[in-house]
Amino acid sequence: FISGLITSRMVGGITTNLLSSVFETWVDTEYRRRGFDKNEYELVMRDSVVVSNLAAIASGYLAHGLAERMGPVGPFKGAVTCTAIAFAVVAVMWTENYGSEEPGQKSTFAYLSDAVQTFRSDSKVLRVGIVQGL
Repeated sequence: FISGLITSRMVGGITTNLLSSVFETWVDTEYRRRGFDKNEYELVMRDSVVVSNLAAIASGYLAHGLAERMGPVGPFKGAVTCTAIAFAVVAVMWTENYGSEEPGQKSTFAYLSDAVQTFRSDSKVLRVGIVQGL
């Protein structure tokens, strides 16, 4: 039982870190790839934070309404429904970027290999990652 709780907490920490960094990395890459004005970059990042916070507030109201209407399982059913809708939207509309396609640039696998090598060579980096994930 306790090992399941610890594992779920570690996975939750990892996904929270990804939630905080993956979107910003994607926006940054797409912004540069499409050649948008560099002066507006700060506005895009600011607006993404504002929209994210508003979405969190709206999610709280939605969860409360679902709990009142459907009981304690209502918010969980709502989360599954929202996840399914988001999955469908991403599957249909999302254009993926894999970084630079120029010759001489590293592949995604090469970056992952470098990360694993860094974890192996310096245990401090791995420990900081584990603590951050918790």
